[in-house]
Parts: sequence; C-alpha cells; structure tokens
Amino acid sequence: MSRVLTGRPGAPGMRVGRSVRHDSSLRAAHVQSAGDSRARLASALQRADADLEQLQHRVAFGDEAAILGFQRELLRDPELLTRIDASIDRLGVEAAVSEALEHYGALLLSLDDLILRERAADLRDVEQRLLRALAGEAAAVKFDEPVVLVAQQLLPSELAAMDGTMLAGVCLTGAGPSSHVVILARALGVPVVLFDAAALREIPLGVRLLVDGLRGSVVVDPNDAQTAATNESKASGVDRTSLQQRVRVTAVVGSVAEAQAARARGAAGIGLLRTEFLFVDARGAAAPSVAEQRAAYRAVAECFPEQPVTIRLFDAGGDKPLPYLSAENETNPALGMRGVRLLLEHPGIMRDQITAIAALADARIRVLVPMVTDVGEVVRAREIFDVVCGGLADHVRPKFGVMIEVPAAALMADVLIEHVDFFSIGANDLTQFTLAADRDGARYAAYGDALHPAVLKLIEMTVSAAHAHGKLVSVCGEAAGRVDVAAALIELGVDELAVGM
Repeated sequence: MSRVLTGRPGAPGMRVGRSVRHDSSLRAAHVQSAGDSRARLASALQRADADLEQLQHRVAFGDEAAILGFQRELLRDPELLTRIDASIDRLGVEAAVSEALEHYGALLLSLDDLILRERAADLRDVEQRLLRALAGEAAAVKFDEPVVLVAQQLLPSELAAMDGTMLAGVCLTGAGPSSHVVILARALGVPVVLFDAAALREIPLGVRLLVDGLRGSVVVDPNDAQTAATNESKASGVDRTSLQQRVRVTAVVGSVAEAQAARARGAAGIGLLRTEFLFVDARGAAAPSVAEQRAAYRAVAECFPEQPVTIRLFDAGGDKPLPYLSAENETNPALGMRGVRLLLEHPGIMRDQITAIAALADARIRVLVPMVTDVGEVVRAREIFDVVCGGLADHVRPKFGVMIEVPAAALMADVLIEHVDFFSIGANDLTQFTLAADRDGARYAAYGDALHPAVLKLIEMTVSAAHAHGKLVSVCGEAAGRVDVAAALIELGVDELAVGM
C-alpha cells in the first residue's frame, strides 16, 4: 500500500524510480599513479574544463550557469595552480590538489561575507572533479533503470556526472533550495525533495518512489494512478527555451568577465550589475574615484553595445559591508542601515557613483537604487540623480529605477512609480521579508518559497502599478532563474528576468 513521506520542495518535477543509497566521497584515495605528475595534472585540468563546458551547454540560463563558470575560472586560477605545482613533488599530485583547494576553502570559510563563504563549496566540488579526472573515472555514471538517489550529501560534480535519463530524482538532506546542487538539479530537470537527517533515514531502499519536487513529497510504492500523474506532469511542463522566447532574459553580473560570459551565452543585456563586487580588491577605506568607476562601468557596458545595462548603486550593509559605506554594529543588520538608507547617509559617495554612470552618456543605461521602503527615500535619491543629470539631454540621460525588495515597497508601488522610470523586483529578498524566512538559513527553507501566494500577490501589485504608467518591471535573483517561478512571473506580466549566467 502506498504511503507519503513529506519533506520540503527542492527542484520541481515528478518522476518514479527505484531508491538507491548514494554515499558522497569528498576525497579519492591519494595513490601515486604511474606517469609524470604534472602531465597528469594538465590532462585532468583539461578534462575537467571540457566536462564543465559540456555541462554549460545543457543549461540555458540561471545561477547554475554562474556556478559552472566560477568553477571553470578556478581551474585556470594562477595562484591555485602555483600552489599545487609547488607541492606536487613532496605530496604527489592527488594530495597536492586536495591540500591547495582545502587551504583556500578554509580561507573562504573564515570570512564574514556570506557569499564568499558559500564559494568554499565550489572549491570542494572542484577538488572532487579533479580527483576523479586524475583517477580516470568515467564521466557519466550509468544506471540500468530509473533511480532515486537517497543522499546525505551530493556534490554538483557528482550530479553532473550521472546519466540524467535514468536519474528520476533525489532525496537529500543538509541542503536548501538555494544550494548549488539543487540549483543545478533544477536546471537539469531532476526533481529534488529535501529532508532532515532523521526523515531521510526513514526512506526505504530498493523500492519504487514517486518524487514530487514541486510539492516536496515522496510516495512509497505508488499505485498506477499516481504513476500516470507523472506522465501528465511531463506533458504540461515548460522549458527554458520557451521562456526565453516569451520574455527578455538579461544577466546578473559582478565583473567584466561575467558580462563577457553572459554575452557569449546569449543574454539580452545586463539586468543587474552588482557594482560593489567590481571594487572588492580595492585597498583601504576610500571609495573608488569617479574616474575608476566610470572606466569600470564603461568596460561592462561595452559588452552589450546595443542592449540595456542596469547598474545598481552600491548595495551595502547587512551581510555585505563595504569599508567606505560602513554602518554601526546592529542587533539585526538585515533590518537596519542598508541599501538606500546607507547611501543617503553618505550622499557624496552616492553623487559620485551617479556622476560616473551619467558620464557614459547613454540612454540604454539604467540606474537602480537598492532596498527602498518609502516614497521619501525615493524622492531624496531622485533629487540627487536629477541634479547630477540636469544638463544631460534625454537621448543620453540614464533611466532611474528602484528595487522592490520589501513588502512596504510593493504595497506602495502605485505611489513610487510616479517618481521612477522602472521597477526591478528583488525576488530573493522580497520572499524572505514577506515570509519571515532567512534566505540563507536551511532550517527555514520550507518557508522561503517564491511561489507562495503572498509573494506572487505583491509581485502582481507591483507589475500592475508599473504597467498602469507604461513602465517596465524586471525580476532578478535566483528565483527568476527557476523555470517554474519564471513561468509564473511571465503569467503575471513581468517584462524581464535578470538571472545569473
């Protein structure tokens, strides 16, 4: 008799397969193999890069493409390669690879910046990929029948190496909807249901499971009617190609290299330039000069000479401190001095940044103000913008927009729209603030669903307010790159999706 196990939604889809245990190993045996160590390393680097490139062709857009791109950059990083080379003779090539990647992973985990700490997982994944290439393991894991993996840990590299035609789903613990392996599974069309460790141990092995990643449930020994429902689900599904034909898909980038990669992958412009990441290597507490900023923004904009480029003003505060836009320590920084609030505390820095953007003298450019909550902030920011751009003709004046990231802004969208040229909805923040669910806390992942009716209602209100004035609405963030969420956003009338590439 069928029974249902309830978990949390991970990646959408509904498929049936036999349950098998998957044990992830982060380290291959460090056995010295015959052959020249440096030649073997060069061959492994080439093979790993080729595998990543092939995988990139399987995904159309979204944060999963950015993950793969970052890993390819790691394989070429001169500092990493130098460290590996320096210890090959002493440790052997396998141990040298592990030592170097673990060293940099530990450095990332010690940082306060959450985004950089999350990159440590990519280092572990690159380690696994290189060790497998050195061991000469097959690129694809073959299954004789459709299977559902029951795993305490699954790395993106392991998922990518599996035969997707026979991978019916994954039951996983220790991960959230925004973890890299779940993002990649979403892109590859593999359903994922998330469980806590105790619940995962209750899943029987060697039996047929129906995995419903959209609802976050697993049916043990599904009957014929339940199995038939999976076929109906496939028939009614949407794919990325059809979405790209229905809406403008732009890129979220934080560097010139990412902008170039996005152009190569067919992005229709830049929907969000994270300017704070352009200057992370700057030393000292001084803000980048107008000249430095102008050069950086022009280099990014030149990647898309005929398409829109949206440049967000420095989004500091919370988990993204900047030395030149610092705020006092707060009990709850996510709800404190951040975004436009912090910018308005430093009007000189805000004025310089807008000056650098306006100097591009290009009407394709959009200026985006982060984290607004009320009309007063928008009016003050608009005043600074208008003063800076006062002498510019309309055909070279950038557009002025604000981010809708908190419920207050969405509820006031009909008022805010009178002061701006466009809206950009930050889906990740809007979801976490609406549902009181920390976007970075796996424990609250079940609550952080961008398809929650309350979130969709706020987005619908924002779109209606903008369209009533003939103005554009984009949505950016990880959620915008999910096929199921993107389809819902398009139905609500969103004009543009800005996603990682």
